[in-house]
Amino acid sequence: MGLNFRILKLSEEFIKRGYTGKNKYRYLITEGYHKLDDNTKIVVMEYCPYCGIRLSSIYSSDDYINELFHNW
Repeated sequence: MGLNFRILKLSEEFIKRGYTGKNKYRYLITEGYHKLDDNTKIVVMEYCPYCGIRLSSIYSSDDYINELFHNW
């Protein structure tokens, strides 16, 4: 079991519920690669832990998404 870096795009349903931010992507590190649920350990990141660059400046298009089916 290792760490997994995931990029999620917020769902339209989530956005319709009142999300007002500009960035529609979320950057997560999870323990292993399991379906996201209440038992999944998640670290939400905004900056690279190694170089400090803002992740949204690099990963800002649908080309990078690797999670399509989630509740966010």
